[in-house]
Amino acid sequence: MKNEYSTVFRKTSSLSENLEYGVKNNTVNLSCRLDKAVYNLLVSDAQKRGISINSLVNNIAKKYISWERHADDIGFVPLTKRAVQKIFTELDDDKIKAIATDVGSTVPRDLLMLNFNKITFENILILLETWDERFGKVRHEVADSKHYFTVYHEINKNFSKYIACVHQAMADDLSFEIDITNVTFNAVSFSIREK
Repeated sequence: MKNEYSTVFRKTSSLSENLEYGVKNNTVNLSCRLDKAVYNLLVSDAQKRGISINSLVNNIAKKYISWERHADDIGFVPLTKRAVQKIFTELDDDKIKAIATDVGSTVPRDLLMLNFNKITFENILILLETWDERFGKVRHEVADSKHYFTVYHEINKNFSKYIACVHQAMADDLSFEIDITNVTFNAVSFSIREK
């Protein structure tokens, strides 16, 4: 079930205006040419996921707009889960905390400014969902002005510690309240709210 705060795409000039919570879908018809092989793969993937090709293409466009278009600017490097498992297995708690604190107190702010040109709680929520999807599956629910997140990553306990520390550093830097409620081998759960 989709939560009451879903991210939608609207035709406007900046990402902060494009990706908003709770806005009715305002769409634009687009016609374009695709290589037949690409089209066939998109149709096949959409059918496997049980969604329309339109939904799949919208999802791809949203991910590009909110994340991939600035990946090179920020310096992201794609790694397999196996590589991340191996790297994090070798790190001790102090090193994990140091790396996570550095990343959490710099990269999210940079992404917010690149994508939105301003830091608001709504933009932080959009960033969190996009950021956390890169770690794995994300569950986001809202109740009583608190946002509850669970990030399920299937890597290892040290990576869970890293995710928890990154989010704590992000909250400290961006001035929102966070409560890390669960750190397990495969997942991290936390709640956030505006200060």
